[in-house]
Amino acid sequence: MVVEQLRIGGDNLSYIVWCPESKMAALIDAGMDISPQSVFLKKNGLKLLYIISTHHHYDHTAMVGELKELTGALSFIGTSDAVFLKGAVDGTLKDDQELSVGTILLKVLETPGHTPGSICIIDDNDRSLFTGDTLFIGDCGRADLPGGDVKALFGSIQRLKALPQDLTVCPGHDYGERPSDTLYHQIRTNRTMLAKDIDTFLGLP
Repeated sequence: MVVEQLRIGGDNLSYIVWCPESKMAALIDAGMDISPQSVFLKKNGLKLLYIISTHHHYDHTAMVGELKELTGALSFIGTSDAVFLKGAVDGTLKDDQELSVGTILLKVLETPGHTPGSICIIDDNDRSLFTGDTLFIGDCGRADLPGGDVKALFGSIQRLKALPQDLTVCPGHDYGERPSDTLYHQIRTNRTMLAKDIDTFLGLP
């Protein structure tokens, strides 16, 4: 299987996960410009099955409707964020739910905090962890926007810390020193993952 990281606009990152055998694909976070995704899908002869949004914020979901219309793909988002996309959602995703894309198996991990319905996606084939705005390289998403919950975000980060450390963290924005990194390295260097307790986490600038 193959993971393609695409820069959408400024620092937003979108991902196409695809199976070379079946040419089936899933897209994680459509963003605000579908031109890069459309070009990549056409160039590689891929059939887009799913559009998965890690959370409802506009910079990740603005083009979901247009991409659905263009490709016929089904749109999914975490259950608690579905209300924000209204007619652009075909289904919701819950903890431990799985989606098959050819030989690829994508597993859902509920990680609330940045938004109530934030999710991460684990691709066991490529050992990738798509974190949206829950975890960045060197930092985490903010929790001071409507629906944010800093204590829930801290809990979600603890959950990510318990995952296999050979996973590659693929965030929703390129805010760090590099656009992706191993979970092993992030656990040891990311200030939000180094916070031992909620009080330390709350005290981070």
